[in-house]
Amino acid sequence: MKNIILFCLLTLLFACNKKVENNADTSKDTTQKITEKSASTDAEDYICVPYEKVGKIKATFSYADLEKIFGKKNVKIDTMIFDGEITGYFTLVQITPTQEVQVYWKEGLPPYKIIEMIKISEKSDKFKTKEGVGFGTPLADLVKANGGKPFKFAGFGWEHAGNCCQGTQKDFLGGISSLALRLPSDDYSVFSEKEKDQMLGDKLISSDLPIWKKTMPTVSEMYVYMNKDNSSLKFIC
Repeated sequence: MKNIILFCLLTLLFACNKKVENNADTSKDTTQKITEKSASTDAEDYICVPYEKVGKIKATFSYADLEKIFGKKNVKIDTMIFDGEITGYFTLVQITPTQEVQVYWKEGLPPYKIIEMIKISEKSDKFKTKEGVGFGTPLADLVKANGGKPFKFAGFGWEHAGNCCQGTQKDFLGGISSLALRLPSDDYSVFSEKEKDQMLGDKLISSDLPIWKKTMPTVSEMYVYMNKDNSSLKFIC
């Protein structure tokens, strides 16, 4: 009789332990799924799709929509200044405490209803295209994202250094209106005089020049088209 009771107790204890283990596994799986979903949602909040969206900002948004989504205190009109003169206006949108984007409008003055393009830069480094293009993307990865095809951009060492836009190559990166590349340093001593002649100045240079093996340019800023009816903003490349 004692043996039967002991057997029953051991069986019950084993069943309880098994149930606890199963509950722990279920809880672990649920936590993992929630974490994965959260990470996926977070990444989606920073995806740039030309003509469609930049994170939570859709191409159809007006200035009023930005205020509704991000709050009035996080949406401010700022000025474009060149040589000390105001040349236009854009909207600065504080997405999070560490992430902000610049929104440019088709209209020169308020009310703003049609987004022309959105600028991605150092202060919006989480924002990427589906191909992973964004602030800090190296030149080699840009070529891969461009289907392996080399492309041209402005030479370095002048005011439009590293600029590249759709004006010089059709369908570049699937609709990004333009981007600017920068070198890791302004120190050109690593280049020979012949190499400097290839890369410096007001001219177009190619992404497949052998000199980029010495130092790799990266994206310093990127503009994403949101309006298909031709841009009212022009870029010198």
